[in-house]
Amino acid sequence: MSTTWRNRIVATAEVDPASLTEHPMNWRVHPKNQRDTVEDALDKIGWIQTVVVNRTSGRMIDGHLRIASAIRRGITSVPVSYVELSEAEEKAALASLDPMSAMAVMDGEKLTELLKDLEFGGGALDAMFDELREQAEGSTLAAASKNPEGLLTKGAPVVKAVIAVADINLVERALAASGALSRGEALLDICRVYLFVKKDGNEKGQHDAEPKGGVTLEPLEANPKTDSPRDARGNGASVETGVQRNRPRRGVRRKTRKG
Repeated sequence: MSTTWRNRIVATAEVDPASLTEHPMNWRVHPKNQRDTVEDALDKIGWIQTVVVNRTSGRMIDGHLRIASAIRRGITSVPVSYVELSEAEEKAALASLDPMSAMAVMDGEKLTELLKDLEFGGGALDAMFDELREQAEGSTLAAASKNPEGLLTKGAPVVKAVIAVADINLVERALAASGALSRGEALLDICRVYLFVKKDGNEKGQHDAEPKGGVTLEPLEANPKTDSPRDARGNGASVETGVQRNRPRRGVRRKTRKG
């Protein structure tokens, strides 16, 4: 069954941005770093996407930040696409344009290749490219989890994890307490202590690690009410038999080393 999608674009024009009307229900807030990046992209690349205006109401649906920047810069002509939408359709478009774009997921390998040697003279646009590179590298975690042995092969990529700013202090404290020489080694030590592996019928840490600092991390007992292994979410059987997780909301017990 064929479907025809209506073309709601009725005209395009070059318009003075000061003549356009912001949508009073625009819910998107644009921080300074986004404004700087958009303006840097417009400076170095130019207009590659039009502002969208509903001719029925005369209000903008998309492009509020670009128009605000154009007015601030004293620009007197911007490209506009006019659409004809009902009031309900206008609200639906305003509410859905950005969230639909955000639903796309990252192919880390393709993005890494795309950003390879890509530079635009510094500035906010290049800063965004740097952040995207870190995200692309971090996305390899998912692939690595499916084939952990592959990480041991020659030339395996280094994986970076993205951590919220609010959690950095907590992470740094844990890494320092491990006494390891590097953050990567510290993270591995903490993970080994947290996980359990059955050995000779006993639940035991994967290593005999005694952190080199003044704090010893000791794993708590696994859930005594079940004999079945649990996965990384604490539910059901794990992929690797014998790997168990502490019950939710139970942390790592710390014991100060004597001496």
